[in-house]
Amino acid sequence: MAPEQARSKKSSRSWTAFNPPLPQWILDYVSSMGYEQPTPVQKSCLDIFRGNKDVVVEAVTGSGKTLAFLIPVVEVCSSLPWVKCAYV
Repeated sequence: MAPEQARSKKSSRSWTAFNPPLPQWILDYVSSMGYEQPTPVQKSCLDIFRGNKDVVVEAVTGSGKTLAFLIPVVEVCSSLPWVKCAYV
């Protein structure tokens, strides 16, 4: 892939590009924490995690693995009837 294609592909990443979309309160929280766009690890794993599939990722520290795992966990937990979430 040519470097220019890689840059344009990278710049199109967005937290709003997931399907199904992330809940607005998660988007607001992630934005408030300073994460402007998902890392490549998050972009490639979030939809798979949210589809209840197993994922194995080998990536460097700081690549976003933990947040990619936690967003779907928090999303599911917040939808449980007995869980009160301050952000919903």
